Amino acid sequence: MAPLSGALFERRAAVAPTGAAPGLREVLGEALAHRGFWLLSFGFFVCGFHVVFIATHLPAYLVDRGLGPRTGAGVLALVGLFNIAGSYCAGLLGGRLSKPGCSSASTRSGPS
Repeated sequence: MAPLSGALFERRAAVAPTGAAPGLREVLGEALAHRGFWLLSFGFFVCGFHVVFIATHLPAYLVDRGLGPRTGAGVLALVGLFNIAGSYCAGLLGGRLSKPGCSSASTRSGPS
């Protein structure tokens, strides 16, 4: 992904520098003091943990229950396929609705 990220480079407008750029220590200190940083990090941790947990234990569980290894592989493929589809649909919704509207759309009942 790192080589592909070069295509995402944006040129900034020429702006007079207002001071020296903050150092790594200052940037990390600011990030660690921000509540949003911790919430985002926790969200990535939970997501990664459950994906690894499912990928590790689900196929073995299905084999233990008498199903073949191909079934476990098929189930993992379906999880990945629906993850891709769900991410794509969420991106489409994010482009059309306000961000708070996307997160509360599933909790509304009845016509708005």
